[in-house]
Amino acid sequence: MNNEERILSMLEGMQTDMRSVLVRLDTLEDAMIYVREELTGVKQDLTGVKQDLTGVKQDLTGVKQDLSGVKQDLTGVKQDLTGVKQDLTGVKQDLAGVKQDLTGVKQDLSGVKKEVSGLKQDLAETKATVARIEIDHGQKLDALFDGYQQNAARLDRIEAEVTRHDEIIFRRAQ
Repeated sequence: MNNEERILSMLEGMQTDMRSVLVRLDTLEDAMIYVREELTGVKQDLTGVKQDLTGVKQDLTGVKQDLSGVKQDLTGVKQDLTGVKQDLTGVKQDLAGVKQDLTGVKQDLSGVKKEVSGLKQDLAETKATVARIEIDHGQKLDALFDGYQQNAARLDRIEAEVTRHDEIIFRRAQ
């Protein structure tokens, strides 16, 4: 290969590389446009956030005022809690009675569970009996159907024979 061919080959390679660079530049330009659009949206969002913060500051002033009222209310709540504590003592005593009642219910439930277990066993036995009866009936139905088919075939043969005899009688009668 001579120098001119080498230079031509190098120029062709450079041309291919330049096309690739141009494609990448186009892609980069599209990405930059997208980033600009996104930054514009972010800027608008930040303006909204700034306005929201101003509103929050105003709300906090109102909250501070409400808190002083809440402090006063808490004093009343403390007094009410003292009464609630006394009521809870009575509730605890009532719960002790309920616990005793639950013990009796648990024992009753244990008996019910045993009965249900027995019923489950009876149901399983009943299912087995039904399955056995179904199989037995299926076999009997098969036998009846076979007998029916045999009778039907026999009737077909008899009918054919009767028809043949009718033809013979009919011919003799003519």
